[in-house]
Amino acid sequence: YGVTYGNGLFVAVGDAGEIIVSPDGVNWTEVTGYHRSVIRAIACANGLYVASGQPMNHAYSSFPDFTTLASSNGVDWVVSTTNLPTMNDLAGFGRVVVGVSGGCIYSTTNGFGWTSNCVSPNTLRGVGSGKGKFVAVGDAGRIYTSANGFDWSDHSMATASNFNCVAYGNGQYVAAG
Repeated sequence: YGVTYGNGLFVAVGDAGEIIVSPDGVNWTEVTGYHRSVIRAIACANGLYVASGQPMNHAYSSFPDFTTLASSNGVDWVVSTTNLPTMNDLAGFGRVVVGVSGGCIYSTTNGFGWTSNCVSPNTLRGVGSGKGKFVAVGDAGRIYTSANGFDWSDHSMATASNFNCVAYGNGQYVAAG
């Protein structure tokens, strides 16, 4: 479902709680011993990796249910929250990781303590970062920006189009539906 790069390591996440790592993007090693929640998103900021999972009820697993995991090296993971919603997307920049779910934007500097900012009447589906700014996008042309990941400004468009993702490159942001 997602891949991030930080501290010289690619980290990818997916179905059944799988987390795999690679120093070169070619050779991959699985680092999770538990296979439980689907991990929907991952990001890295300042050496902190954060992954968001969709909780599942499996009585046979000894690993606790989670909504976010945190790691300082991409290999060793700990449950950081059990009460957040599953994030549609995560992005990291500077010392902040930002996630979007429903109409809310969630921000953390350590993976454990989160600040919520419910800014949108519509579902937010993607978040990206670049050039010192976070951009969150969603349904009905919703666009929000932040320089610090905590304070958000509305730049929504009057359109019925939904934005599912946003990326930064070559000096500009691009949102797609």
